[in-house]
Amino acid sequence: MPQALNHDFSIKKPFLSDQTIDQLLKQGYIGVDRKLANDTAFGAAAHKFKEQIKWTETYVDGDGDIALMTLNLPEFDQLLQFMLDSFGWCPPVYSDTESPDIFIFTPEDELQQSAIFVATDGDYGWKGSLYSLEYFDSTENQNILGFIFATKPKDSDDQDWLLVEVDRLKNSRGWSLHSGTIEQVYYIWAERIGIPEPNFKPTSDEILDALASNPQDSSTKKTIGMTFTAPPELEVGDEVETTTLIRLHDIVCWERVAEHKWIMRALSPQEVSTYKGRKFQIDKGDEASTVKYIEIE
Repeated sequence: MPQALNHDFSIKKPFLSDQTIDQLLKQGYIGVDRKLANDTAFGAAAHKFKEQIKWTETYVDGDGDIALMTLNLPEFDQLLQFMLDSFGWCPPVYSDTESPDIFIFTPEDELQQSAIFVATDGDYGWKGSLYSLEYFDSTENQNILGFIFATKPKDSDDQDWLLVEVDRLKNSRGWSLHSGTIEQVYYIWAERIGIPEPNFKPTSDEILDALASNPQDSSTKKTIGMTFTAPPELEVGDEVETTTLIRLHDIVCWERVAEHKWIMRALSPQEVSTYKGRKFQIDKGDEASTVKYIEIE
């Protein structure tokens, strides 16, 4: 029989039910493994929502499983989102909601295979779809890794990006889901590990001012956050924008798309050998927090 005494519906003193996980799922409950009552991160989240979520502890089932469950579904979703935003993970959930089909892309090399494993491994790994690995980077000592995956087909208008961060020294992994552009997600990663943010979108005036600032040295000109080698013939008022994520050591091209509009984009490995226009490789600049473009054949 249920115990109606000595409980306050918190995760430490939940209502004790005489029904199992499956029985409460059929009644619309949702929940997590009872072991999470002793998890520091989940405990903090549960405390934040202590006024909104009332917890029930299930009766042990035939497999020996016990869960903490609730009927406060919107608030429970908010708790999970809070954990994602704050800690980079959320726990597996008991729910009778039918899971959507999960798609995982076929890896083409060892890096992609390892990245998928890192993102999805374990109970607290990502449990959704992965359509492609769009970005990988690491700190100079290789101790901190960052991966960005597309979680929807590439032609989706509302793409969501999975950012996975690995700290090899601490043997830890965290992940978080982000909307917006991949460039915005990259800068979230860069800010967390302290990568200076280059000025990848200078105005044409900034570029022309940089070129005019040191007339005795025409090979390399400097501007805030960026240096240039042999840029295209820009004019005052020209618009310049990037159409792909640009990283250190990428090979990029500049292309005129209108009379006063240019784009800069990274060339794929296949394009590098076949592209007929001028190509530039991005390298570290001569001063801190700068980059430079080196023209290549």
